[in-house]
Amino acid sequence: MSKKPNIILIFPDQHRGDIIGCMGDPVVITPNLDKLAANGIVFTQCFTNSPLCIPARVTLMKFFKNF
Repeated sequence: MSKKPNIILIFPDQHRGDIIGCMGDPVVITPNLDKLAANGIVFTQCFTNSPLCIPARVTLMKFFKNF
C-alpha cells in the first residue's frame, strides 16, 4: 500500500491572487502567507470551472479524493 501525500491547500477566495506580499504587492502585509509561499508551491496561473465558491471547491475535493 502506497503512502498518500500530505497536502494542505490554502485558497482564500475573497481577494485577487496578486494582493499578497509574496506576489509583489508593496502595501499589503501578509507575513504568514509569505512564509507558506516561500516553503511551498505557489500556483500563479490557476483557473476555476465556476465563478461561484461551492462548485469550485467541490471540484477540488473530487480531484483530491482520487489522489
